[in-house]
Amino acid sequence: MISLIWLRDVLVDWLLIVVAIVIGLNFWYLIPLSIFIIGNRQHALAILGHDATHKLVSKNNRINYMFGNFLCYAPLGLPWEGYRKFHMSHHRWLGTVNDPELDRKITSGMVVKNATRKNIILQFIKDLLGLNVLGIRKFTIKGTYLDQAAIELTHMLIILTVFIDWRIPFMWYVSMVTSLLACSRLRIWHEHVGTMKTHKIKSNWWQRLLFLPHAAEYHHEHHEKPSIPYNKLKDIATGPRKKVSEIH
Repeated sequence: MISLIWLRDVLVDWLLIVVAIVIGLNFWYLIPLSIFIIGNRQHALAILGHDATHKLVSKNNRINYMFGNFLCYAPLGLPWEGYRKFHMSHHRWLGTVNDPELDRKITSGMVVKNATRKNIILQFIKDLLGLNVLGIRKFTIKGTYLDQAAIELTHMLIILTVFIDWRIPFMWYVSMVTSLLACSRLRIWHEHVGTMKTHKIKSNWWQRLLFLPHAAEYHHEHHEKPSIPYNKLKDIATGPRKKVSEIH
């Protein structure tokens, strides 16, 4: 059995990616827009894959792995088992010197301490232009041989779309190093930066669309109750929440 809500959201994200690709193929001058949409939905898929690593998509671990990996993580080059272990350590040691995510974010330049709104906007623009891609290599997570095999298989299929049209893999990979990175950095900046725990965020519709998809604004609740699926986090939210603009 699999969560139908999760499966629906995954299929919608993939559908939007396909629509964006079709737009780019038919209107060359809209390719930058297509790339932005693709990367934005790649980020949304990563959020959904995160729920699968918590084994919240199905009670069957194989289903969590197959659907979460091949529909969300492998296409983005993310190592399933490597990320799962990394992320579980983050939950266990949140905000301490043993938190692996804290060190990786800072050393890779993904975030900086005491970030100003001006710097956040500047980094977002640089991400969209692909100027930060080299620095982010330090944020990579080592996976298992099975992780690598899944990634290579998936990307072989993506590369083979060159025989349909070379612009398909072009848009996919450019999106990964531009808009996917830009949306990811915005979200990460509003999760833990500036606090030893997790911010309680109140977002509006365009912020949810841009960088807080699939209930990502309830990251505080996720850390409090990591066994709760993303679509139910809102139901357990309590206490005052800050607007996104008030975080930095």
